[in-house]
Formats: sequence, C-alpha cells, structure tokens
Amino acid sequence: MSAVDVEDVSDEYGFGTVELEASGLASDNDIHELAEELPLGTAAALLVVELLWAKNLANRIADAGGFVVHTDRIPAPLVNAVLTELSR
Repeated sequence: MSAVDVEDVSDEYGFGTVELEASGLASDNDIHELAEELPLGTAAALLVVELLWAKNLANRIADAGGFVVHTDRIPAPLVNAVLTELSR
C-alpha cells in the first residue's frame, strides 16, 4: 500500500494550488482501514471534509441557548433517486 497527500502532488495531478484549512483529519489508521477493503491492484481516493456550515449552525444554536439533538446523513444515491422521481 502507498498513500500520497494531495498537498504534495497538487501540481502533478492538475489541482493547482491547494490550500487546506486543516490537515490530519484522516489518520494513517483510517487510510489502512480503507486499503484493507480494496481489491489488490486497485486504487482509491479518500476525501475527508468538515461541513463548516453545519459546525457554524450548531455554534449559533448553542450561542442562542439551544442544542442539536440529532444529526443524520442522507446517502447521495437516495437523494439522487428522489430528485429523479420529482423531475418526472
């Protein structure tokens, strides 16, 4: 297994200048877990994002004396299926 950080190869792969707000969101352990799931001879990209708008919203709710009770992620295939159905 080998891993490459996008900051180290951004020009080589045409990403231009990549300015990350934070680094270290994915650990070596996360990368190894992903690699274990891949068939030999294949490749994958691991993208970790922090939804800053959600963090900011939660902060504003807390500042107003409230709190977030629950969050959930709706899988993209489900969202795409619903949007396709609605566009018919």
